[in-house]
Amino acid sequence: MAKQAEEVAPRRSSRQREKRKISDEALAAEEAKPKQAKKAATKKQPKKEKNIVAEAEPPKESKNEEDSSSNFGSETQEKPESQEYSASEGLPVPDLPISDLYPKSSQEQLDSDEEVEPKTATAKVEQAGMFRIVTWNVAGLYACIKKDFCKAVKTLDCDILCLQETKLSLKKPPPAEIAEQLKEWKYRNYANSEGKAGYSGTAILSKSKPISVQRGIGKTKHDDFGRSCTAEFEKFFLVTSYVPNSGRGLVNLDYRTNEWESDLRNYLTKLNKDKPVIYCGDLNVAHTAIDLKNDKSNYNKSAGYTQAEIDELEKLLELGYVDAYRKLYPAEEDCYTFWSYMGGARSKNVGWRLDYFLMKIKDCEEWIEDVVVHSKVQGSDHCPVEIKLNLP
Repeated sequence: MAKQAEEVAPRRSSRQREKRKISDEALAAEEAKPKQAKKAATKKQPKKEKNIVAEAEPPKESKNEEDSSSNFGSETQEKPESQEYSASEGLPVPDLPISDLYPKSSQEQLDSDEEVEPKTATAKVEQAGMFRIVTWNVAGLYACIKKDFCKAVKTLDCDILCLQETKLSLKKPPPAEIAEQLKEWKYRNYANSEGKAGYSGTAILSKSKPISVQRGIGKTKHDDFGRSCTAEFEKFFLVTSYVPNSGRGLVNLDYRTNEWESDLRNYLTKLNKDKPVIYCGDLNVAHTAIDLKNDKSNYNKSAGYTQAEIDELEKLLELGYVDAYRKLYPAEEDCYTFWSYMGGARSKNVGWRLDYFLMKIKDCEEWIEDVVVHSKVQGSDHCPVEIKLNLP
């Protein structure tokens, strides 16, 4: 009996150890659940932060979108027969697709690269519904390309870019860098100067597809020099112009004031019957004494500051247009958009304010959020000017 008891006892101990082992494993499993849950919660947190970052970035466009990109006609106007026409306006519609292949920067790159910081701010603005247009006289697009034009455009990251004095023609098409490096601005229209090589020329580069586009204002004597470009969008017409310079000795003053200005006003008035007009570009006039550094020595002597030129701008304002910059900053001084290459004018800030955004008060005064003069952006004797619009 004693021996039998001894044999039973080890078996009971083995069962007890086996039960205890099972119990310990169950206990360990129970203790592991909170740790696993905590670990799982820890893993989810970065995903949440990533989503927050993604919301701050501008939305990516699908590469498979039917209207992913295009030029206005062909970039060099060599194939007008490929353009479609709007039944209502008779304006050519963009048609040549180009895919947007630019990758978005990661949040880590945004944090470490100061040059991209404006894009971060832009993303937040776009999320809030802000629409941004930049006008820039590039004083020759090929020359500006060599001075970091593409880099500047990416940093500005506007929705629409209006250019003046591109100096392009059929024999001198747009630089390849535009299509290669600025794919995000998929819709490109160039109004080239075919009447005089290496002269004048305007362009509109847009991220969004316009309803219709037009080169010129319908007058051959002006349009042969590519002085104006128009793009129609849902809420407005955008017109950018390179207004004729009156020249040394004011030799072009009569042509400018008696022909160009009146034809341009008639064109804007016609467009404005259908929807609001945003008129921008190098208007080649300093409106008031605070719009140039040396007003007294230039008044009625220098192109861009004669009373005849000032009066023509006044006629536009009398039609209800408002100078968007002066609407917000009526008394701001020493804020210029053009500086001569001579005499270190830019470093001394001896300049002129020649680049404008004009809008009709009754149509879109409430749209104007801000106007920014990017005086530190190099590449031309003019600097970019940006308008921020809070579109309804």
